Amino acid sequence: MLLLLLMCHVVTLAPMSGDSSVEFLAVRYRYGWDAASYSSFTMYKTVVGFIANFLSIGILSEFLQLSDAVIGIISCLSLAASSILAGLATSATWAYIAPIASLLSGSVMAVSRTLIFKIISENETGKINSFIGSLESLTPLIVVPVYTHVYSMFFETFAGCYNLLSAGMMIIPTAVNIWIYQDMNSKTD
Repeated sequence: MLLLLLMCHVVTLAPMSGDSSVEFLAVRYRYGWDAASYSSFTMYKTVVGFIANFLSIGILSEFLQLSDAVIGIISCLSLAASSILAGLATSATWAYIAPIASLLSGSVMAVSRTLIFKIISENETGKINSFIGSLESLTPLIVVPVYTHVYSMFFETFAGCYNLLSAGMMIIPTAVNIWIYQDMNSKTD
């Protein structure tokens, strides 16, 4: 299970690295934005992400008291919805609407770490933390060339294709979180 959770952590991190590597090229091509327009958009997405962290943790965890696996499922689906909207956006207005769909995704990285640390012994925490840090450093080295290749292949016909790749990546952590949820429930029955 540890390897699955580590893979999920990397897969949820991958779209963040990949999207940012080609996003400026995409919005410049699709909407005619310059660096200043993209900078404003990036700031907007950062604020939405900040709000998403508080909403997802506050509402899903504290108020609704959902399990980590359920929060992981909701977070992954929220990220996937946002990526699909961004990929299919036909105007700058829709580009600004797409991040709102990710409001419940703020805890996606925290959930994977929480689940990892729940299954390891306390004396393994340092080793796993350092291994996760290494994986997080390696992820862009693998993902950025993939996203760059996908974008360069499709930008003239479908510039949002890389967003659909991001949405598709969320299938893996969603499936793992569903499996964990079912496993936890079968043990309580």
